[in-house]
Amino acid sequence: MPRPLLPSALVLALLAPASAAWALPAPYRIAATYASKLDQQLLVAVFKSDPEWVDQLLAAGASPNARFYGDAFGEEDALDFGVGIMEDFPAYVRLVQANDGRMTALMLATLNGNPPIVARLLARRADPNRRSGDAKDTALMAAVRKGQREIALQLLAAGTDVTLKNAAGETALVLAERYAQRELAELLRAKAQEVTVG
Repeated sequence: MPRPLLPSALVLALLAPASAAWALPAPYRIAATYASKLDQQLLVAVFKSDPEWVDQLLAAGASPNARFYGDAFGEEDALDFGVGIMEDFPAYVRLVQANDGRMTALMLATLNGNPPIVARLLARRADPNRRSGDAKDTALMAAVRKGQREIALQLLAAGTDVTLKNAAGETALVLAERYAQRELAELLRAKAQEVTVG
């Protein structure tokens, strides 16, 4: 089955005034009226690891800081995205809920281990210091837990604050040490020293 791509005509339609919504295909009709639907679609595109779709949605106005809210989705939302492109919608919801919910697109791309999408989001000024829900984790913390060295480097280059602590009072360095991510721990220790000296 081909990957879900927003046709260029649809992107143009999404940019049109809300009054033009009637002309859109039914699965996408609501997206022309509610910007949050674009953000929701961006999260799905990130989950699906589809860089072209991510690019199209960002160009159409989706926020690079789009955030998943656990109560924002139901089965009807799968229809809004087009039921044919979200066979794994339940897996998407489980992934987000298992990782504290209220995560950003950047965190989702990090958990998926997708450096190209992380780069696209950062290029659009996604904030690497945004936190998840109750755990207050950052994308860097997610990268550490998953051993994603390349993504950790991207986040550090984007200005991630290595001194931030989650709700448990742990920095990314503490997590790296706990999860025996030695290379990442050394990298974060050096970065933390730069911050202290500077």
